[in-house]
Amino acid sequence: MRALSLVPPHRPIPLRATIADGLRDRADKMGSSVTSIDQAIQAALAITGSILSFGMGHEARWHFDERERVAHCEEYAQLFAVLLGRILAKSGHNARGSILRSDTRILGRPIRRPGWRTHDWVRVVDTASKRRWCVDPSFADTGLGWDVSGNVFQPEGDGSGRC
Repeated sequence: MRALSLVPPHRPIPLRATIADGLRDRADKMGSSVTSIDQAIQAALAITGSILSFGMGHEARWHFDERERVAHCEEYAQLFAVLLGRILAKSGHNARGSILRSDTRILGRPIRRPGWRTHDWVRVVDTASKRRWCVDPSFADTGLGWDVSGNVFQPEGDGSGRC
């Protein structure tokens, strides 16, 4: 059992983030140099982490520019997803990132604190090969690593790692 588990239901969250021209240009420039989906994920994580730092207790904002600011998991997932979409489009890779909201458990027990009951992360799917990545940009930025595939549990409940 993982210390932190992301459990069903895994609800899709609509993309509502917008980005300023400077971020758009930065993502497009990165997209023209990446050669794989893995590199696109790393590029979007790098940009996201350079702008956001993790924090709670503030009102979410869905427009992002190049100014540094505090954000929570919803904002991290939104910014990462919009940047990844631009980078993938520019690089010509046929993959898609979807924001998901999952319930959280610590050592199998629900978290009761407001703001911690659910967690937003991004599932990236290569439309050709169907390969999947479970990406958590807020975890990446706090030093916990971005790959949460081992933390994602599916409805059948008999295993993890199949985001």
